[in-house]
Amino acid sequence: MDPDQPPLWQEPSDWINNVWWLNLQSPDAAFAFKKHATEATLWRTYHAERLIDMVVQVWMSEEFTRKGDSQLPEFWADHLGALNRHRVRIAQQMWKRLEPYVAGGSALDLEGD
Repeated sequence: MDPDQPPLWQEPSDWINNVWWLNLQSPDAAFAFKKHATEATLWRTYHAERLIDMVVQVWMSEEFTRKGDSQLPEFWADHLGALNRHRVRIAQQMWKRLEPYVAGGSALDLEGD
């Protein structure tokens, strides 16, 4: 992977199977990954942040697709506003679930409460 590419990405063929890749060559990821043996919390925090980014990107992609041709360039500012509102709405909930993983490396409870 190229250090100039985004930290989280998909190939078009990956989109069909919802496969995401973490670019460990990106500067932030490379820094966090180098520290994973000595400062595991730093790496797990970075990893959790990218997971939240992935969820937001999937949501925004579905939102954009749902609007179809009515999503014109002049409405992209509204789209960005929706992105920010969604990120704020889900981040607290996701961090609550991710906190045990970030703090201690425990497995994620994907089933919920």
